[in-house]
Amino acid sequence: MLERIVLNLIKISLLSIGLIFVVSSVAIAQEKALPTEVIEAVNLDEDIQAEDLGIGEPRLLPDSFFYFLKNWVRGIRLFFTFDSVAKADLRLKFANERIIEAKKLAEKKAPPEVIRKAIENYEEELGKIKERIEKLREKAVERPDLNKFFDKYVTHQVSHLKIIGSLQEEEISE
Repeated sequence: MLERIVLNLIKISLLSIGLIFVVSSVAIAQEKALPTEVIEAVNLDEDIQAEDLGIGEPRLLPDSFFYFLKNWVRGIRLFFTFDSVAKADLRLKFANERIIEAKKLAEKKAPPEVIRKAIENYEEELGKIKERIEKLREKAVERPDLNKFFDKYVTHQVSHLKIIGSLQEEEISE
């Protein structure tokens, strides 16, 4: 059990290192001006959709006047979620929704400041997940369901990194 916890912590550390690698490789690719075929092949691999993250397509985006209602519903759902692992899983779902919302905003050519704000909201949600993970590490020996959550978290973080990389690439090309 303890070995699995350590393995999950190593996965999270490697994911953080991977984030640095992805961001730097996107910057290097821009500098070297890779052939169009190579960039298109990478983009096909990075085309993460909502269903890949286990969520539905967003119907209400941050540029909508009624978006505050979506945030209220999220807050109410968190308030009535009492299990710490379920709460972390719900926050991961919200992070998934927020990163897909940012992607959809970029696809519909929303103003850059709206897209940046959507990414900031995603990063804020991610920070809350990391805080919750720190608290959950102490309970990891007692809770075998944490390993399943940690695996899901790491997998989704890889997808998030791909989306962020593609958003940065779009911003650089504009």
